[in-house]
Formats: sequence, structure tokens, C-alpha cells
Amino acid sequence: MSRGAFLFRRLVKLACRCAALAILLDPAVYLRLPGPGPPYPVAQDFSSPKTIFFRRLLLGYRDTEEFDLKRATVLRLHWFFTGSLQDYLNFTIGYDVLVILGVALHLDEPVQWQLYGNPTEAYTVRRYWARWHHLIVYRPLVSWAAKIVGRGGTVERYAHNWFVFVVSGLMHSAVTLVMSPQTSLRCGFMGVTRYYALQPVGMIIEALGIRLLAIVEQTVFSKLKSTGSWPVYRKIRGFIGRLLGYLWVFSFMTWAMTSSHFSEEHCVMSMAE
Repeated sequence: MSRGAFLFRRLVKLACRCAALAILLDPAVYLRLPGPGPPYPVAQDFSSPKTIFFRRLLLGYRDTEEFDLKRATVLRLHWFFTGSLQDYLNFTIGYDVLVILGVALHLDEPVQWQLYGNPTEAYTVRRYWARWHHLIVYRPLVSWAAKIVGRGGTVERYAHNWFVFVVSGLMHSAVTLVMSPQTSLRCGFMGVTRYYALQPVGMIIEALGIRLLAIVEQTVFSKLKSTGSWPVYRKIRGFIGRLLGYLWVFSFMTWAMTSSHFSEEHCVMSMAE
């Protein structure tokens, strides 16, 4: 691709991403919460009883608080997708600016390096971070974590992951404190650290689940390997597995977000009201 064509495509992408970010930062444009309450999030949506969501879906759960399931579901969908999308837009916009300057000034060649991966590959928590999310913070911390924690067996591997996530979370919390010191000191600023610290928990749960499913598959479906039904079974398993994986990632991420961020968000919105 020529330098001019590369710059033109990058400028178009930059303009589209800036427009998308402007819309994303104004939820009143696109967000309408269902129910009798206000169509926008209020402090009550983030109160302590509202952190419970998945337990309310269980049969026999006795709910003593007024709870709008549709409103809570839409709010969590909003948090999950807009949170991921805002990170994506913030980083890619900054990256686009640097790329355009570098190529325009002949400091770099018009070769595209993907900052983010393919979102369809994020059907496990581990793949969400390794295949989709950027690794700008992760890469510099890997060698440091290896020296402190080590990278031996399974325990060391997860301890290594946890160390990297916690340090990354502390860095994000520090930025929050610096950007809004008064609000952070009053409402807290460690929510993002708690969120990052929970990620290895999701990785462990899904690893155990995948291992258990492999044992069940080996026991129940091993006879299919010698028949013509095995390729069909593998395709069906892969398709259903991905769908369940996307549902799992959404469920775990929303649980991690609500358990780590809702109290801070409730405090911030109460101050605003």
C-alpha cells in the first residue's frame, strides 16, 4: 500500500473513531433504560442490593428488595460493551495519531500493526485478554513478574498472571486518583484494581470447566471418533462451545465489574444528584 493511500485510510478511521467516541461519551444519545424509573442511570441503580444479579435468576431466590430485571440487564450490557469499546477507541485514536504522524514524516513505513485483536476470539476470559485486548501494559510487566514470581508449573503460572493483573490495576487506580483526587478519596479508587485482580479467578474457573468437559467428552463421546459422525460432532461442539463461551465471558465480566465498581459509582452519582 502506498504512503498516501495508507494515510487516507488512517485519517478516515480516525474520524470515524472520534465520532464514535463522542457518541459513546454521551449516553443520553443512545441509552434508554427500561422500567418506570428514569431512562438514564441514577445512583439507586448502583446501590448495594443492586449488585446482586445472577443469584436473582435462580429458582427459589427470595428477593426482599424491589428489583427491575430488565433495567439491571440493560445496565450491565451497557457497562460491559461501552467499557470495552471506550478503552478500544481511546487507545486506537491515540495510536492512529502517532501512526499518521510517523508515516507522514517518513519516520515509519506504512505497515499496519494491530493494536487490538479479533473480538470474535474472546470466548474465554484468558482469550479476551490475550487475543482481543491490547497488551501495552501487559508486555512490560511480564519479565518483571517472571523474576519475582517465576514461571514454572500451574501454580506459578496463575500467580504470575495475578501479579501482572494486580500491578496493572494499581497503575489504573493511581491514574484515577491523580485525575480526580477529591472524588477518589471520598468514593474510593481501588475498584479497578479489584476488577483486574478477579481476572485470574475467571481463568481458573474456565480452565477447570474445560478440563471437566474434556473428561466427560472422553467418557461419553469417545466411541464417535471411529465413526463418520465425529467431524459433525466437532463442528457442533465448536459452535455451541463458542456461544457458551461468549455468554460466560459476559457473565463473568459483568459480575466482576458490579462487585468491584458499583459502590464507587453509587457514591459518585449520589454526589452528582
